[in-house]
Amino acid sequence: FALHKPKNYEKSAYDTRKTVGWAVVSCVVPALVMLDAAGMQVPYPATVAIMVATGFGAGYYLTGWENLASRGRLSDPLVAFGLVMAIAFALFLVVSLFMTPLAKGVMGIVFALLGAVLFYGVSKRRNEFPASGKRKKGKQPEGDAVQEPGDVELRGTFNRKLDALLLVLNVPLGYGLAVLYLFDAMYFYIAITVALTALVVFVLLMRAFKLTLTFVNLLRIGIGVSVVALIALGMNNSLSLACGILLFATWLVLRLAHAVIVIKLTKVQRVPPVYLAVRAKQPGYLGFIAGFAIGMLTIMLTEGPPAIAMVGMSIAAILVVAALALLPFAKSYDKQLDVLPVLVDPKATSAEDIEHAKCAELARRYNLSPREEEILFFIVRGRNAKFIAEKLVISESTAKTHIHNIYKKSGIHSQQKFIDIMDELV
Repeated sequence: FALHKPKNYEKSAYDTRKTVGWAVVSCVVPALVMLDAAGMQVPYPATVAIMVATGFGAGYYLTGWENLASRGRLSDPLVAFGLVMAIAFALFLVVSLFMTPLAKGVMGIVFALLGAVLFYGVSKRRNEFPASGKRKKGKQPEGDAVQEPGDVELRGTFNRKLDALLLVLNVPLGYGLAVLYLFDAMYFYIAITVALTALVVFVLLMRAFKLTLTFVNLLRIGIGVSVVALIALGMNNSLSLACGILLFATWLVLRLAHAVIVIKLTKVQRVPPVYLAVRAKQPGYLGFIAGFAIGMLTIMLTEGPPAIAMVGMSIAAILVVAALALLPFAKSYDKQLDVLPVLVDPKATSAEDIEHAKCAELARRYNLSPREEEILFFIVRGRNAKFIAEKLVISESTAKTHIHNIYKKSGIHSQQKFIDIMDELV
């Protein structure tokens, strides 16, 4: 978060020197692994300092890729992010289970340098930053509109509720993984394998059947699964493994959906992608860290399964209370965000038919009446109330009332934003 303060919006957060510097830092931890494999010991304080620096390096590249993905107009964010997550975890499993410590260090350095080269090459190709580290004067890249944090809609009331819900929901996910890993590392690897398969199946099903699922409905499902898994966690080894798989699969799917939502919000709300990527994901990171810490302390300071089950049930109770308190906002939120890009009627061929199909989809999303759908068609074409009244043979005041209701139901407050949303529909 420190790398992307509001004062840095107008200048590039990414440049040649930073890319090279963080690439070098990213290679230090794999180098430590190699030294350890060779029998050389590194002082503990130095190891901790290096790990902290590496965390900053990882943050630099992760938010950098988010930035590029937001500007790059991915044709299918769900598949793109799903593919990245699947490949990353598959590589993690291969390296963790089948390589010697020395080979792990070598692979870590290779991946760090390869990631830096790819990031620099793609950034330069898209003119994200010049070699000097200063952004070129003139027209900014599309979607790079600078807004002060106070003007960003995400700081509204029900977005704070979403922050709180994401934080609480990530606590049981971190707790479950910590318990699995510290209780039996092999359970951890099995859970990753099965959950990763579930993630791939989820993406394939969503694309094959052109399904749409709102993010809030995913949150509801995630809360239900997490509560059940937490209650059963720690009862016995086999059940603990099943619960861990459920929790990890839930976490993967929610992370994937959240990444897609962040991409969509940067386009709809005209917010700097880096700000949104960092701002939107902080609650989830904090909740996951808290849950992992609770799991570690539970294993270290208690006598095993009974305590694990008791702590799990306590977290489940907190999660239920948080859901009851925070989910009533979901009805308003559901109208604005779908996990998948919308697929309009494939039979629509002419430009006008496609526009009508897109308006029908927006009408479904925002619960508009048939008359409001008709008026929306003219709004996205840039027409005013007087023109709409003449075309539909209604009074101008009636047309203005319908327009007001459309804006109120959708939570959108400008004609241009409606036009932008129409452009994003596939």
